[in-house]
Amino acid sequence: MIKVIFVADLHIDIGEVGRLQALELFIASQQVPIFIMGDLFNFWAGNAQGNLGYVRHFLRFLRKECKQKPIFFLAGNRDFLFSPLFQKRLGGKVIEDGYSLELGKNRVVLYHGDALCTGDKSYLAMKKWLQSQFVYYLSRLIPSNLCVKIGRKFRQQSKKATKNKDKTDMSLDYNHISNILDNANHDILICGHTHEPHHKILNETDQKQLYVLPECKNMCISYLEWSNNQFVYKEKSYD
Repeated sequence: MIKVIFVADLHIDIGEVGRLQALELFIASQQVPIFIMGDLFNFWAGNAQGNLGYVRHFLRFLRKECKQKPIFFLAGNRDFLFSPLFQKRLGGKVIEDGYSLELGKNRVVLYHGDALCTGDKSYLAMKKWLQSQFVYYLSRLIPSNLCVKIGRKFRQQSKKATKNKDKTDMSLDYNHISNILDNANHDILICGHTHEPHHKILNETDQKQLYVLPECKNMCISYLEWSNNQFVYKEKSYD
């Protein structure tokens, strides 16, 4: 592969038509594999959310783009219910934490990032229930207006819970990441979730590395690009 793009944490909310249009322009301009690594939406409470007019337009756009180039989706903590729709209705490629690929001489593994914050034990326990088959089945029965209400209510509760947590509990566990790379014989781990973009060499001896993806804000798409056998942080504004 000559070029690959990794993007995460757009957090597009209800009514943010302009930001969806910016993302459309960005995706349409790239004729290379794109990995959307979670939290594309600020929340996705059920498939009926796709019936909202501006979201329906975006989904039609994605369906067309998925036919023209490989677009991968790795679910985040806010939009894990979007995965089945992305694969079945849009024809995209759904991947999970731990997905690996080779870029040049590098063996790369991908994670959204929430599972790498091992200190956030209350969230990790809740995650198992939220991402159960029962919750997914229930979400298919919810009408669009109720999806929006549930999603907003959940986000409000999540914000309150986050304020009461120690920031270190919500930080990436570098030792855990190093173990993942060692156990699977990978060189590089890429993730998002924390909104703190940085590149870190985890082990000087064998050059195990971590790349954390930036959060996309306003009308700017921030991303990590692999090209010419190197990773580069980039951004493109659509103001």
